[in-house]
Amino acid sequence: MIIVITNKVLIDLGYATMGIHSLVFDRYFTEEEMEENRKAAKEYGLNSEAWIKRCDLMGETICKQMEYMMNILNEKYLIAQYNKNVKYGTHDLHFYCNRGWNNKTWYDHIQMCFNENKGEEENNRLLCELLDILSAMELKNVSCRVQYKTIVNQKKLHEDALKICKQYEGKFINYRGMVGKIKYITNSEGQQEYGFFKKGAKNKYYRINDADLVMLNIT
Repeated sequence: MIIVITNKVLIDLGYATMGIHSLVFDRYFTEEEMEENRKAAKEYGLNSEAWIKRCDLMGETICKQMEYMMNILNEKYLIAQYNKNVKYGTHDLHFYCNRGWNNKTWYDHIQMCFNENKGEEENNRLLCELLDILSAMELKNVSCRVQYKTIVNQKKLHEDALKICKQYEGKFINYRGMVGKIKYITNSEGQQEYGFFKKGAKNKYYRINDADLVMLNIT
């Protein structure tokens, strides 16, 4: 399963690209195993000591699978927060797990974030390596999904937004459902920028969002 966190329009317009954010590991059960768990829950009762013990045993078993995985990856990669000798910033991956947060001494959820300073090309290469290694492990009851993020070219977006501001300056437009004008102003920090003044407003204005302006220009 792939979770994509992105703004498709900005990507289509060339203002952003897809980048890798992290690998997320969770407990996973087949349909047969889930049916077996449902039967056990019904038999034991959700608040019974036997059911709680069964759940804890499952969690500990999954944790052992994840620890096995992490020991192998730790031999090959610099994993901050997992390996205390790895300094943040020099890492390949950054480790987080839910141990403690789940009120347990074991964990059954891991998120490993990529180092954005490594660059998109290097992180893509690292992702391919990791997926090959993980596929060969055949971890029982552990799922892995790739989580993506949007990498926006803020410089290009802002430069084009300024051009659009100049194009619409002093003209009535519809911005975020409001009718008004874009004007060149000096903000409270003494910086020159464009602001959106709602119709009838003299001093109060809205800070202009670059992405909104780009969208305005194509609609």
